[in-house]
Amino acid sequence: MYKLREKAECDGTDASWLARSRWCKHVDPVATPSFWANQAFALTRIASDWRFRSRTALEAVVQIEFPPDLAQQVLSEHDPLTVDYDYCLYSRTY
Repeated sequence: MYKLREKAECDGTDASWLARSRWCKHVDPVATPSFWANQAFALTRIASDWRFRSRTALEAVVQIEFPPDLAQQVLSEHDPLTVDYDYCLYSRTY
């Protein structure tokens, strides 16, 4: 389950986990916003959370979303049943 929050920074817990993933090693967090801005795309920040009723549910989702080694690491470091999950939506009107 997720819930929208009032403010997003396109960072937070989930983003920090993604940055540690081998799947995202090619992503440059500075170059990406610049690329979209140079193409005349607007940025909308969307704040949301993953909210879980149990640790088991949280673990199941984290294990789907991340490589096994990273899932194990982040679960050992994360106690709350909420994960900040913010989006950066780039859009352009033609």
